[in-house]
Amino acid sequence: MFMKKIMVVDNEQDFLLTIKAVFQSFSDEYELVTADSGMQCFDLLKK
Repeated sequence: MFMKKIMVVDNEQDFLLTIKAVFQSFSDEYELVTADSGMQCFDLLKK
């Protein structure tokens, strides 16, 4: 089974840290990827 990925993009670091903390308990089901800008999001999607 493959791991599902969720990407969250927001320029507020506190929000991203909160989302990471919430999803930490689901780390065996989902891989959370965060970006703090649209450009960083596009760069991560290219990988």
